Amino acid sequence: MFHTETYASALRDLLCNPEARLLLIYGDKDEFTSASKYDDWVDACRQTDGLKAKLDVVRVMGANHFWRSHDARTILEQAVGSWLS
Repeated sequence: MFHTETYASALRDLLCNPEARLLLIYGDKDEFTSASKYDDWVDACRQTDGLKAKLDVVRVMGANHFWRSHDARTILEQAVGSWLS
């Protein structure tokens, strides 16, 4: 999904850090990136050799790239709030 080596290396470092907590959250109606591409990216993150980080993933049904739907924003806020607590 993200193709620069700098990004890939930084993400790999995070995923292999046992003290890292990552929240991946995305909508299934994104106009710029398909849900299947996000799903593939999530799968690749979960299959990272040496994965030690706590990785939480939330796929929000009906959410677009800009989170315009009130329901999608509510789910986003709840997911982030829950993850932070």
